[in-house]
Amino acid sequence: MLKRVLGLLVCVLIVLAFAGCMCDGGPRTIDGGPRIVTELNQPFENSDIRVTVTNISAIKTNHEIAVSADFVVENLSARSMPLGRFNVSTVVDGVAVSGTNNSANIPPGRRAEISLTRRIPANSNIIEFYFQDPLLSSVGNLVIFVFDIPLVEE
Repeated sequence: MLKRVLGLLVCVLIVLAFAGCMCDGGPRTIDGGPRIVTELNQPFENSDIRVTVTNISAIKTNHEIAVSADFVVENLSARSMPLGRFNVSTVVDGVAVSGTNNSANIPPGRRAEISLTRRIPANSNIIEFYFQDPLLSSVGNLVIFVFDIPLVEE
């Protein structure tokens, strides 16, 4: 129990440290590392894509909650872009969570609206979506969307 409390405390401190570095809520890098986004409708953009989380919601299901995040992924490149090429992983309170990602194909200049849903423990506090393009291996092409778990009505 003590390990779990300490782990949660460490996660909260890390998120607060990241949040403290982002006075205007825009994407920021920490020591040249990944970009961190902590607000809805705040886009991450590189030469190929623009990714924005537009909504996050949660519903209670038995002893878990299902958290859904709505993303808009825009293809800024001149070539068709398979969405399945992106690595999207999820971490809840410092623990990796599995789930299925979408595999749409986005034509040049177009966008895809996707929703990622993860089932997580009911007492969870923070969810992070790591979005990375493996074809662009630079750490600057990793963005982490960090959000508090929305309140769930019982």
